[in-house]
Amino acid sequence: MAKTPQTPKDKREIVRLWFSEIWEKGNLAAIEELMAANFSPEALDGSVVKSPEDIPILVEVLHGMMGPPKVEIDMFLEEGDWICCCFNLLAPRPDVEQPLKVQGTVLFLIEGGKITGLRSLLNLFSAFEQTGQLPEDSIAGCLSGQKLVWA
Repeated sequence: MAKTPQTPKDKREIVRLWFSEIWEKGNLAAIEELMAANFSPEALDGSVVKSPEDIPILVEVLHGMMGPPKVEIDMFLEEGDWICCCFNLLAPRPDVEQPLKVQGTVLFLIEGGKITGLRSLLNLFSAFEQTGQLPEDSIAGCLSGQKLVWA
């Protein structure tokens, strides 16, 4: 059976649904709807999560840490069945006016209308600085050779 080719619009819609349904709304049922049944942990190579079962946990942790986020996609890049997006994850913070802003990049492998591979990078270091879990400018200190010492 021949594969039905995905148009760039189709792939972009799948990516938008991934962010709006799962990450913004917390609709964890959408994970099974969007991911292929044959999705394996190897398909998450290089990601924060190590298996598809980790995704709901990360969604819960991020919602608990920041509240419901809003995802703004900056750009898409596409090559064959792969689509990459760069995005900003924004979340209100009760303690300050400035929302939490975390940059990320996700590569999706989409075949037959389903996500069959995923590689993601999320700047959690910046998120932890913004929430006060790490000192401000921690990355600059680390790059200068200093060590973070936990009290």
